[in-house]
Amino acid sequence: GPRPYRSDDTHSSLAAEGTLLPALFVPRWAVRRLGAPARIRALSMMGSSSSPAVEPLEPLEQVAVRVRTALETAKQAHLLHPAPPPERAEKFFREVDALDFAALRATFDRSMSGVSARDDAQVTPFEGVTLVDDLVEAAALRASGLTLISQGKVAALLLAGGQGTRLGSTAPKGCYDIGLPSHKSLFQYHAEKVMAVRRLAAAHSGKRAQDVRLPLLVMTSEATRDATHGFFASNGFFGLDEAQVVFFEQDMLPCMSLEGDLMLSGPGQLAVAPNGNGGVYVSLHRLGILNDLKEQGVTSVFQFGVDNVLCHVADPLFIGFCDARCADCGVKTVGKRDAHEKVGVLALTDGRA
Repeated sequence: GPRPYRSDDTHSSLAAEGTLLPALFVPRWAVRRLGAPARIRALSMMGSSSSPAVEPLEPLEQVAVRVRTALETAKQAHLLHPAPPPERAEKFFREVDALDFAALRATFDRSMSGVSARDDAQVTPFEGVTLVDDLVEAAALRASGLTLISQGKVAALLLAGGQGTRLGSTAPKGCYDIGLPSHKSLFQYHAEKVMAVRRLAAAHSGKRAQDVRLPLLVMTSEATRDATHGFFASNGFFGLDEAQVVFFEQDMLPCMSLEGDLMLSGPGQLAVAPNGNGGVYVSLHRLGILNDLKEQGVTSVFQFGVDNVLCHVADPLFIGFCDARCADCGVKTVGKRDAHEKVGVLALTDGRA
């Protein structure tokens, strides 16, 4: 079979090393002035404004009446039983008042329709696959990718909202020492790869490494926001320019049962959870980060997960490949070792990715 892609850089790939597909690269439209680091908290569908105007709060009694009516209409009145205790009542009623029940129902219905369709869906192999070994123009594509990076047209996006609970840690997963001799954290590995590709791009273009701009966007969650920012700060941002590291928070969604009922985590406490990695695009757009990147001339965003320690961050070959193919989106992966290896696969469901 085809050999896995091995670059001569001290890097690795979006989903490891290997097969290239012209289908997770954020397109040219995708992409605020990334000045000082931003620590942004956001709750989708629960009220969202990056700089809300200061207005007097509506009396709680009026809010409570409106909430009770809305819950009855949306068939969610069970949230009022048991009644929220006095010390939680105001926060609870104002949170529920900010919910868009119609949008929540639409999101739920879309999700459930996808689940029910899987039993009889037609699953077929992914199309448009290009193997690295088949790229006779690989050297030219890599050079093109380095040029794009040197011109400041690329940003790296790190999905780091998860905690290391399955690893026996309550800290953000990126803080974890995976047991290599260096005892470096996942965050440090990724930061060093960003710096390494900047040096490669600088050498390719005849610039100084500090003159190559490659922003690192770090998506956190409510549970990891403060600890992640603190970890970077306490480690001097691992050598990265602090002004080029942007933290933003993953949106939260109310939890719903399989029947579509909103849930409580306790009396007067609405149960919420992160909206998943797919919500990154909503957050980037709503928080104005895409517009900031576009103003800076960024045309491509390289996205990767925090636990992918082998990731070849901002891989120049992959970037050049996607650019040459004018791909709106691309993903890089490796074939399964064998049919029984317990890893995900890329496939089409009813003709759609």
